[in-house]
Amino acid sequence: MANNKLLGCWGFIVGAMVTVVIGWMAFELLIAFLAGLRIDGAAAFADPLLWHEAGELLIVGLTILGVYVWVFRGPAIAHFADTTCYAFWFGAALNLVAWIRLPTGARWSWWTFLLVVLGIAVPAILSRLAPAADTPTAT
Repeated sequence: MANNKLLGCWGFIVGAMVTVVIGWMAFELLIAFLAGLRIDGAAAFADPLLWHEAGELLIVGLTILGVYVWVFRGPAIAHFADTTCYAFWFGAALNLVAWIRLPTGARWSWWTFLLVVLGIAVPAILSRLAPAADTPTAT
């Protein structure tokens, strides 16, 4: 796949956009953390919204990166899925704790629960996207 020059060009462009999106999410997490630290001090670490944003960065960012690896790097998706499954599960755990701690009827409670489900399911889905290994056939 990577030998095609047009596909390589699109891979660069899409990779740059993936970097911008994940970078923006990380920037939002940093701003929320610094604002919470300024207002609440060390109690900002107990804020469920901060836990949600950290888990969201892990799950959504790695899912976007996984789709990029699958489309533009093909066989590398198996290694990517194996090395990132714990990060997905950690993001799901962060969102589960945030979902439990959010006030009843919170605006983002459905999104946090969806991220819990995605954090558990996406590593299995990404590992199944890997191309099947060539098995020798009996002749």
